[in-house]
Amino acid sequence: MTKQLMKPCVLAEDIMSTQTSTLLPVTPIPQAISELLKQHQSEMPIVNGTGEYCGIFSESCCMRILETLACMQNNPT
Repeated sequence: MTKQLMKPCVLAEDIMSTQTSTLLPVTPIPQAISELLKQHQSEMPIVNGTGEYCGIFSESCCMRILETLACMQNNPT
C-alpha cells in the first residue's frame, strides 16, 4: 500500500490581513466606532504609543456600550 501525499495545510499567515488600522487606548468611543465602520472592520487592535498591543475594540464592545446606555435610560438615577 502506498502512502497518500498529504496536502499542505493553509496557515493563518496565508490569509491574514497585514494592513490594519489601530486605535490608541485614549481614543474616544464615538471615534473608535466610526473607525470600525469606516474601515469595514469587525474589530481593531488597540496599541499604546510605542505600538505595543493592549487589546481589541470590537463589535462586541459596541454592543456592551449599547446595553449600558439602554440600562441607563431605563433606570435613570
